[in-house]
Amino acid sequence: MSTSQVQKLRAEHKSIVAQMTHVADQIPRGQKMSGALLERWNSLDESQKLLQQEIRQRETIAKFKEEPRPAFRGVDSSPASETRAQELRRSKEYARDVEYWLRTGQVGAALGEMHCYTNPLSPRTDQTVHEEMLAGLEKRTYSGLGSSPSANGVTLAPIDFENKIIERMKGIGGLRAISQVVTTGNGQPLHYPFLDDTAQEGGWVAEGTGPVAQQNPTSVSESVLESYLASSKQILLSIQLLGDSNFNLENVLLKAFSLRLSRITETAYATATAAGQPTGLTPAIVTAGNIVNAVGNYSVDGVSTALNSVGFDDLCALITALDPAYRPGASFLAVQSTIDFLRTCKDKVGRPVWPMLTQGDPDKILGYPWHYAQYGVSGIGAGNVSMVFGNFDFFCIRDVVGIELARQSEIYMLQHQCGFQSFLRTDSQVLDTNAFQVLRHPIS
Repeated sequence: MSTSQVQKLRAEHKSIVAQMTHVADQIPRGQKMSGALLERWNSLDESQKLLQQEIRQRETIAKFKEEPRPAFRGVDSSPASETRAQELRRSKEYARDVEYWLRTGQVGAALGEMHCYTNPLSPRTDQTVHEEMLAGLEKRTYSGLGSSPSANGVTLAPIDFENKIIERMKGIGGLRAISQVVTTGNGQPLHYPFLDDTAQEGGWVAEGTGPVAQQNPTSVSESVLESYLASSKQILLSIQLLGDSNFNLENVLLKAFSLRLSRITETAYATATAAGQPTGLTPAIVTAGNIVNAVGNYSVDGVSTALNSVGFDDLCALITALDPAYRPGASFLAVQSTIDFLRTCKDKVGRPVWPMLTQGDPDKILGYPWHYAQYGVSGIGAGNVSMVFGNFDFFCIRDVVGIELARQSEIYMLQHQCGFQSFLRTDSQVLDTNAFQVLRHPIS
């Protein structure tokens, strides 16, 4: 979608928000919204939410569509091999070979050549590849792909297919779309240094005086990002369906893999605490003690509060609790139901408070952007962490380039089906817990 089309969607969204504000202004003081006005408000609110989701997805996909992916580093780490492996994954021949392999299990020349660069059990030179090709593909053996054309195997996704998966994962929303994403060529531990200098300040120097004073950062540390393996789990498709040329296999697998990988990784990025998984954002912030205890939304009497809710004071408390050094670039993160609750909040005379929170800009709350967390972040509830406020440049997601595609055929042949699966190596770390605050609701 072009920039002009996105601008049209934004203009339409702004118009709907203005209509909502006009509806709210028609409510007499001291009365609650009801009847036709309430129906009109709800209808406009639903329309603007759908528009906003479309705008965010379109803009996110457009932002990352041309993002370059680093060169793949295979088992053979020579520059010539790296270059050739990257060329293969970008080529139309390799993409056609992978699709043909997914449909039939047959291994073509380009796919076989890629295997020579990436399979440590079958190191081959260009000469041996050429000789094997001359001898006939049916006589070749691919250790990683299986010893026969229909055997179970794993191969690297074509670059275009991999980029489409990553784009869709970012377009779905959540932490991947707003955090710092680092992509590496191999899965070795990535050491990420960090200097905590928040407690230090500079000094004045008089002309002609002694040496300049030295003041080191409060602490120097590093985060180590690993490469944990995330799986899409298997998708079973019938052999008859694979043989149907009208069946768009790539589109089906693309949608399924991106959605499944997004769900499992976003949940882990947000809340994981188990070994062998990424470090979750909210557990790390809670462990650091950066917690704002929710007061909740004031009821219509303007005095009592509902604990299992989010109110104006809670939002202000989150902003206040964050060190001002981290506020430039900061934003809110919450599940959609929490944002929807804020839209339904009323003041003590029954008027919606959302127009006041957004201050003329529906994409911001109290002047700060807000984002949906599709998976992982909890909704409003006793003991839950329902909102995060902070600078997400200090939350890092690490990917290892080279999404793997797996095809399992023989094990499901009795059902005349074939299994498909994808794998992504990834991790996440909070680089600086001072950059975040969470809103936690009381147990009772």
